[in-house]
Amino acid sequence: MWEGDELNGVASPSLAAMCGEVMRAIVAQGATGVFHCCGSDSVTRRQLAEATVDVFGLDSSLLRFGRAPVDAFAGWRIPYDTSLSAHATAERLGTALLSIDEILRAFRTERETGRLAPLP
Repeated sequence: MWEGDELNGVASPSLAAMCGEVMRAIVAQGATGVFHCCGSDSVTRRQLAEATVDVFGLDSSLLRFGRAPVDAFAGWRIPYDTSLSAHATAERLGTALLSIDEILRAFRTERETGRLAPLP
């Protein structure tokens, strides 16, 4: 897992089914404006990797962290923190904000069953 100041290190993960539910709510309510669709947690790359290993029951000893190769992002300007908040969206639409663990558990269910996971 790459880490470092030269790439986005903090983000707000989402799940496609969750985003679809937010879009459905926007259309059903005839809502207008700006809406953010992501989970409740902003996490680092390390936190996301560790949570993924935990939820999927993977061998954490295989997880490695380090800097990206020097030329991987040469000349690119990438914000370190690309996270955002969907709290106002959730409140306005009455939709749930999922934690990183809930997102990953739903994703695992979808991968294992080939069906959308029920969302809270």
